[in-house]
Amino acid sequence: MGRNEEEFKEQAILKAFENSQNMIVLADSKANLSITIQSLLITIGLGSSLLANIFGKLWDYNKTYFWLYFAFILIFTITSMTGIVFSILVYKARFPKEKAERIRKGFLYHEHIAEHDTADEYYNEVTHKKRSEILEDFAKQTYSVAKIASEKMKYINYSIWLLVSNIFFAIILLVLSGILAII
Repeated sequence: MGRNEEEFKEQAILKAFENSQNMIVLADSKANLSITIQSLLITIGLGSSLLANIFGKLWDYNKTYFWLYFAFILIFTITSMTGIVFSILVYKARFPKEKAERIRKGFLYHEHIAEHDTADEYYNEVTHKKRSEILEDFAKQTYSVAKIASEKMKYINYSIWLLVSNIFFAIILLVLSGILAII
């Protein structure tokens, strides 16, 4: 294998690793934004109903409307909380799923580095590795990081879907609160 081919492979794996790390950062940022917006929607949606005393007015006006409005508020709250839970799951620590990867003695993954008793021990292991062994470990680490990024993105996609739904629910709640405040 030529020198250029080795460098090309190293650069390709490095780029894949960087892309996976960027996806993890993106998922974490989206989760943070989703939690913030979901929390604001809950505050606005429920706050408008409570401030306008919608529940009391509906109870006095029509019990059926009260229970329909209560069911709508309950659905809104459950979907908001579910969206927040999906966002929180993005932050959950992840470990490789494959048993072979969990027991592998690598030297790039933070868990593998932490298994060494001293920095000198870790340094000695790294400096005695062949280039091909380093490339193999880096490729396996990149695969693990990509799997983690994929799982995080799955949760953030659920959270975003619920966020869009809750924006719609919050708009309906604000409109209903405005209409029902007149009653």
